[in-house]
Amino acid sequence: PSGTTEFTFTNLPVYNPNGTPIAYTVEELPLEGYVTSIDGTTITNTYDQGKKDIPVRKVWVNGPTAKPDITLHLLANGETVQSIQLKHPTLEHTFTDLPIRDVNGVDITYTLEEDPVAGYTSSVQGFTVTNTYDQGLKNIPVEKFWEGGPEVKPSITVILLANGTEVAAHEMVHPQTTYTF
Repeated sequence: PSGTTEFTFTNLPVYNPNGTPIAYTVEELPLEGYVTSIDGTTITNTYDQGKKDIPVRKVWVNGPTAKPDITLHLLANGETVQSIQLKHPTLEHTFTDLPIRDVNGVDITYTLEEDPVAGYTSSVQGFTVTNTYDQGLKNIPVEKFWEGGPEVKPSITVILLANGTEVAAHEMVHPQTTYTF
């Protein structure tokens, strides 16, 4: 809590024995946990909240070589206190001189958020933001046609290739004639 306390020194001599005026000043012994400032005879003690730096890091997983700019928000107890934009290829930033405690001495909880980045899925772990390229998903339907032969058809295996490499397979058992990868 804040407050004002006053004290008056009384009955002090105005002049020293040789007749020159006495210049009075005040000092205060150091007080742990507070920063002291003196203006004339007014002493102000401000609670020392402590300071810290928070380094943040950006990680890109896959995707095109050229990455988009991103915006990060530093939150203190859920409220945005600073925002920065990281332009590619910058991957690090440090938020500096942040108070450790609020004015009541309670530790401040800092978190990090990122604005959505088109084409990427974002995750935040502590003060590291990872964007994973969203390659997109699609369905590939397969349809089997039989011409002639016995009514009961043999089972077949359909193999899905991506750029010439097998990525999936599915066995189609009679009477199945369609499947979607």
